[in-house]
Amino acid sequence: MRPRTSPGRRIGTVIGERMGKITNIARPTVPKTSVHLLTCIFLAVGSNAALAQEPESSGPFDKVEWEHVLDAARKEGEVTIYTSNTPDVTAVLRSGFTKKYPDIQLFLTKAPQPSLEAKIEAERQTNAPGADLVTFAWDTWFEINVQQQAFIGPIGPSASSGDWTGNKYLTANYVTTNFVILGLGWNTSLVGRPLKSYADFLRPELGNGKIGIIDLSSPVQTDFYTFLEDNYGPEYLPKLASQRPRIYPAAPQLMQAVAAGEVSAGNWVTGAILDEKNMGAPVAFAVPNPAFSAPTNTAILMWAKHPNAAQVLMDYMMSRDGQEALAKGGASPLKGIHSAVADPDQLRPVNPQRLTPEYMKQYSAKWNSLFR
Repeated sequence: MRPRTSPGRRIGTVIGERMGKITNIARPTVPKTSVHLLTCIFLAVGSNAALAQEPESSGPFDKVEWEHVLDAARKEGEVTIYTSNTPDVTAVLRSGFTKKYPDIQLFLTKAPQPSLEAKIEAERQTNAPGADLVTFAWDTWFEINVQQQAFIGPIGPSASSGDWTGNKYLTANYVTTNFVILGLGWNTSLVGRPLKSYADFLRPELGNGKIGIIDLSSPVQTDFYTFLEDNYGPEYLPKLASQRPRIYPAAPQLMQAVAAGEVSAGNWVTGAILDEKNMGAPVAFAVPNPAFSAPTNTAILMWAKHPNAAQVLMDYMMSRDGQEALAKGGASPLKGIHSAVADPDQLRPVNPQRLTPEYMKQYSAKWNSLFR
């Protein structure tokens, strides 16, 4: 687990691009030797921002400051987030945020993590409009960008609330806002006995293309298959390959295949499949023990074109209403979230430390030799 710190803040001055007035907004605390570097970053990306030399603020939440941020956010009028969260989660998030902040239009770009990384980097280099916030499951990327001073820490009331004070999932620079749990999904019309673990995918009756598996296309999926080997032994993947599974590129396509009866069961399924059940599809979902989880981090980008609206969206995502949306079918960093199906302490999160380029290259070759 990476070390966590309280969100220390330095108050800077941001002139909103569409507001014609000065709005106070928090900037991440940086050492004095980094002030010149951070100022250069602001100039390089064309931000209408100037770093103020003011004392650090670590006191109670500033309601007056937040009202200025809310007013500026409404004048910005929009905010864009790049996300790898599932469509059911983003739909609930959009609905709740829009209801609470009707004057701020929320734009969502949904894509796999590698695609989002490339898009964000291109926007950083060219100062093109795009993401104000980013949320996906890859600690290493976030930690690298913390070193590059790429994020603005959260300053809203949620960050200062009792829910988050001392919470190990809140840092000064980004927040773990939810945990996507990968579980077992199956079509109840095609599978007689409920699935309880990944070992059940080796049942003889599920052979000959009757199960669907996720493709190996990202570091998270590399770690997932490593997790299966860690828990079910080195012979698990060869046995799974002998079932001649069908390969799917992402969770939505795999869950749709299970609901439609194209395959009997899937190994990369989230609680979103229960939406299909609520609409009458013969599907079921189970969280195995142990369960694999992808902790999803969220950060506001330093070059955000709508920095105040980004703070408002981040605050909503950290609120209990936002957590009810984000934890749907997964887990929350907060206690008492009704939509969550597990506690994060019960999960095995992604382990980025071992996912070196050489490891992933070798693992990809092994996986492709079995399943391609």
